[in-house]
Amino acid sequence: MTKKIVFIALFLLCFSFLSSAEPPKPIKKETQDPRERMKAMEEQSLKDLKERNPQAYQERMRMKALSQKLSQILSSFREGKMNEVQARRELTPLARESVEARLRNLDREIEQARKKLEYLEKLKKDPNLLVSGQVDRYLGKRSPEEDLLYR
Repeated sequence: MTKKIVFIALFLLCFSFLSSAEPPKPIKKETQDPRERMKAMEEQSLKDLKERNPQAYQERMRMKALSQKLSQILSSFREGKMNEVQARRELTPLARESVEARLRNLDREIEQARKKLEYLEKLKKDPNLLVSGQVDRYLGKRSPEEDLLYR
């Protein structure tokens, strides 16, 4: 039963991060230590996100804090510092918050999927748009509508 709780908590945490994750931009300076590189990439990604989309940045920081709380609780549980009832009581609000964040992101994902579907239907009706789009890609250009295809 305890392994099941830990698995569900970690699954929810990973699932919520995947839904809001954006790819980091490359780091200019190279470091040898992979941990330093990962930390620098994360910092750069957060900085870029803060400039580009402050609301998404706040959400990411909130999820990061949630992740830290979750890790603390799970560590305490694994070390025997708290029993299953205590862990469940503390994990439940965190799981609820994680699910709510995922639901907030689902609205955005559904809207993007609808736009993509509309664009695909438009392409199917007019093959010349597809040919024109291909030529634009050859020339290094892409329309905002076409960006939907690559998200």
